[in-house]
Amino acid sequence: YGGLRPMGVSFLIGGVHKEEPMLFETDVGGDIYGWNAQVIGKGRDGAREILEDEWEEDISKKEAKKLAVKCLSQGEVDMTKNTVRMAIIDSDGFRYAEDGELKDLL
Repeated sequence: YGGLRPMGVSFLIGGVHKEEPMLFETDVGGDIYGWNAQVIGKGRDGAREILEDEWEEDISKKEAKKLAVKCLSQGEVDMTKNTVRMAIIDSDGFRYAEDGELKDLL
């Protein structure tokens, strides 16, 4: 097995610390990175380009949600409120987007 990387997974982990939203990525090698915005998985390259071009430090929550859906569309097709679930993590804590809110974004 010389030189072969073991199978593994990557995770995006979000939370709130001292009323500030936090986002971390763990990669298959076990490294941990902190991010303001990040994508992993199918469509990652196109979505990363979108983030680099459109994400801004002072992005509004509404625009951030639109940007998340735009990034997701790089790897997914036929997105509906039945196939997409969006988590929102901010200083108020964690919640899932409501069906009507998600429907308007898709």
